[in-house]
Amino acid sequence: MNIKLVIPGFREKPSLQGDAKNLQGPVVNIHTPVGKTSTNAALPVDFWLMDEASVLNPPEGTSYEMFMDMFFNASHYVVMEGSKGNVHSHSYRLQIRCRSQSLKPVEHIIVGYHTLRERIKLVASAYNNQLLNNLPPFKHLQATTENLTAVLFQQLSRMLKDQPVELISITIWESPTEAITFQRDERNGAGAIAHH
Repeated sequence: MNIKLVIPGFREKPSLQGDAKNLQGPVVNIHTPVGKTSTNAALPVDFWLMDEASVLNPPEGTSYEMFMDMFFNASHYVVMEGSKGNVHSHSYRLQIRCRSQSLKPVEHIIVGYHTLRERIKLVASAYNNQLLNNLPPFKHLQATTENLTAVLFQQLSRMLKDQPVELISITIWESPTEAITFQRDERNGAGAIAHH
């Protein structure tokens, strides 16, 4: 099967009826073997050749990243300039981002979603339907989203220590338009806060 593809360029403005004689451009012939779909016609010959070793163990400077979201409800108040604010609730969205330098040799996965989800769920359940100010981390820290994000980063880092992943960041949305990220600094491994 031969497909003729015309790439148009206009010599002059074509008529409203789509006057084909006003079109010009190179003609490209694409040869598609019989029984093959034309969508593969543009693929290079070596398209399906893969370096399996670099898929399972990414080369230096590359890695796999895994994201997962979880939701929990909690309330808090913040003391600003010596004045205690009102207790109010949020439906928090917690997103974690993990990195791995390789895949498991048999399953070819980073870590099972189920395993990761159960660890996150365990941590999130400790906060669900709680007044954050009454929880141990916030006896001396303000129950701000910034502090909550950094505390969760420490807790989840410990919960994932036995897994072949490194926790890179945690983002907490306290509303659909406002979020805080606590992330590992790529230069030295320390954590840093980013506002969204």
